[in-house]
Parts: sequence; C-alpha cells; structure tokens
Amino acid sequence: MRQVIPTLGDERDGVLREIFVIDDEVKRQMGKLWPVEFGLEMTMQQVRVITVVGNKPGMSTHELSAALGVSAPTTSGLVDRLCDKGFVERFFDPDDRRVRRLRLSAEGERVFSEMGSILQRVLLKVVSFMSVDDLKLVKRCSEALLAAITKAGDESV
Repeated sequence: MRQVIPTLGDERDGVLREIFVIDDEVKRQMGKLWPVEFGLEMTMQQVRVITVVGNKPGMSTHELSAALGVSAPTTSGLVDRLCDKGFVERFFDPDDRRVRRLRLSAEGERVFSEMGSILQRVLLKVVSFMSVDDLKLVKRCSEALLAAITKAGDESV
C-alpha cells in the first residue's frame, strides 16, 4: 500500500515527495535486514505493533490502527497473531467495557527491550558502509529534524 504524500503548498513539496520516496525504500531495505538477519520471528508490521504498544501501553485497538495507518481489520489480525504468540494482551477498559485496550505481556516487554539492542546492531552494520562525512551529514540532518520536532511540539502545547 502506497502512502499518501502530504503537501505543504510551496516549493518544499518536491523535496518532500523525494523524501517520502526515499523513506519507502529505506523501510523496504531495512525489512530485509531486520527479521531475517537478527532472528526476530515477526513481520515488520508486527514489530511496529510491539513498538507502538510498548511506547503507549493501554492504547485502544482503534488508536493503534490510527498510529499504524492501517484498517481496523488489519490491526485486529496483527494483534490476534501477537496475542497468539504471547507478546500482546487485550483487556477491557475499566471505564467502558466496550473498548479493548492493549498492553505487552511479560514476553512482549522482553522483546520490546531487546529491540533497542537489535536496532543498534542493524545501525552498526549499516553505518559501517558509510564514510565519516556521510555520518556527519546524517548527524546534522538528525539535529535539524529534532529541532523542528521540538518546535512543533512546543506549538501544540
């Protein structure tokens, strides 16, 4: 499924489109490294569910659908498989029993904490193919992105 590329309505649109195309390819290529090389028996979408739920325990399945940008049936299938594997648990909202919430199981928490080290190993492998100048460029871009994220977060408060 191709993502919809937003527009800003100015000359940044062309660059933004290029960034989204590159981002799609980065995700596709990282998908080749992540589950196979590092022995994680999950799809990238399942890894995303573990990450999102791990960062926001107690979210509803509806919130998870929105965070992943996928349909409710797709989310339900992902959560079903992760529940079957023992990584995610569903529970009823104490204030509204019609709402099902999600949290990581003990095994899911273990996997979630290991993901940081897996990501580090992936990044170490990737950056071993980069020059010092390229790494410095990535650092500058990361700093610019962090500054913009900080400003956007400050505006929304």
